[in-house]
Amino acid sequence: MANGKSELFDRSILRALRESQALVIHPDDEDGVALTRHLNRVGCSARRMWPAPDTLPEGVKVVLFLLSPEVGEQNYDWMSAETDVARIAIISYETPEILSRLAKLSTHSVLTKPIRLFGILAAVTNAVQMSKHVGRLNRRIRLLDETLKGRRKIENAVQALMKERGVNEEEAYRLLRDKAMKNRISVVALAEAYLLAHGI
Repeated sequence: MANGKSELFDRSILRALRESQALVIHPDDEDGVALTRHLNRVGCSARRMWPAPDTLPEGVKVVLFLLSPEVGEQNYDWMSAETDVARIAIISYETPEILSRLAKLSTHSVLTKPIRLFGILAAVTNAVQMSKHVGRLNRRIRLLDETLKGRRKIENAVQALMKERGVNEEEAYRLLRDKAMKNRISVVALAEAYLLAHGI
């Protein structure tokens, strides 16, 4: 049973990799060519680009990018906003500046130069899984944040209704809930409308 689950998990990882478009941001040299060819060989749809683009090309889900003082400063600032993209840095040094940029760009994995084919697949699959995990966490955080904001609106509307109608908290909430059901809208939407109408 454990082996069956493991096989399903392995297939899902490889399927996710094969469904991913990869962008290699690296000069057209031996390392860049070898890396791009290897990614295509293992199932990725990979292409190479240099210098770094100003924005992420459409459809790209995996970015492997060179961070090196030897090739000049590249603009990767746009990468931080791409929350659903797996980011793999390619480095030659571990200077404080490089380490700082790795953190700033929220890198999921690292490859070192000179490029060795062993380890590329592990780095890419790990980065893809990490990116998906972080994406799920971010979506949950946004959902929880929206839920908390909604609850605050309901609480504020209930407090205002208590003062306006001279009723207790339970009765004020019931009034809100019943009217929301009657109008076929959510309690949060009604609370928000009530607060706006009363300038609260």
